[in-house]
Amino acid sequence: MEKSVVLGIDIGGTNTIYGFVTCEGTIVFHDEIPTNGSKPILDLIGRISDNVKEFFSKNREYSLNGIGIGAPNGNHYTGMIQSPPNLSWGCIDIVSLFKEKMHCETLLTNDANAAALGEKSFGLAKHMDDFVVVTLGTGLGSGIFSSGKLLYGHDGFAGEMGHISIDFNGRLCNCGNKGCLEAYVSANGIKNTIQKLLEKDPRNTLLQTLCKDNIDGFLLDKSYDQGNETAIKIYHYTGEKLGQGLALVANLLSHTVRLAKENNIPIYIVFTMRSDYIGNCASLRGIPELIGYSQYFIPRLNRNEIADVIRSPADLNGDKIQNRLVDHLINSSSEGSDQSSSGWSWSWSWCWCWRW
Repeated sequence: MEKSVVLGIDIGGTNTIYGFVTCEGTIVFHDEIPTNGSKPILDLIGRISDNVKEFFSKNREYSLNGIGIGAPNGNHYTGMIQSPPNLSWGCIDIVSLFKEKMHCETLLTNDANAAALGEKSFGLAKHMDDFVVVTLGTGLGSGIFSSGKLLYGHDGFAGEMGHISIDFNGRLCNCGNKGCLEAYVSANGIKNTIQKLLEKDPRNTLLQTLCKDNIDGFLLDKSYDQGNETAIKIYHYTGEKLGQGLALVANLLSHTVRLAKENNIPIYIVFTMRSDYIGNCASLRGIPELIGYSQYFIPRLNRNEIADVIRSPADLNGDKIQNRLVDHLINSSSEGSDQSSSGWSWSWSWCWCWRW
């Protein structure tokens, strides 16, 4: 009697892992191949297809029941990978391509969402309803479960923790924004850290060895275990940045939701935008209608009014923000012509995380 298995595919920026899994979660076989993201997607699909055929020719007791794909910027709703930052494929209908090649039902989601589903079904989160799974690789991804459901959002891209900004004047991310968590906490982020350290210490032999196209993670781990100061500095810096991102997400998800539930208060999401950017939103689905329905223009505020904006949310929660912290936030975020820009978001986020 044939045993049904599902083909699971984890597409990464550097490598792709695939394997066959039973309905009980038992991994029958798995392997890893280079993604070769600079080549057309059909190259990767062709290599996976050839390996799948070889597996079933040697293991005739199994039959393929379906395919599940986890990929960066994989959209569960559309079946498309949409311009992943670390791959050069653009927008591709990967579900249709696999169906055509493999003649099998195929589903797609973000790679981190797939990891979260795996933890919920077979892992440590079996009995959890609210949790976050963070995946670290070429980039950084996250899958968020809330009240027992995976958060997809209206467009399939909710919960992208890797692209929250921890420094709006920070490093340029592959997505085009500045200061994204992924620009610091990922293989690419660590490579950037190594390059910046090498600029300050060009004779450092460990940095010279590590500063290659592909980081030697084993060497970095070994150097850290041996107490190498440079390796320790790299890990501590990366860990600090990850902690900043986790603090932002944890506070946003846990404290806000708890207060809303306890007091039966609806949650509203407010986002700010520079007025000269509004015209750029015309091509985004649903955004022009929302702007037309709910936009509120805020005039330029003086220093005292800005201080009130910072203090008021804390006052509503029965807390107080120290005056010196208010002054620090205003002084560090006053650059630029638009007061409602990202600098204020950064300041308020940190104010909340560190609880004044």
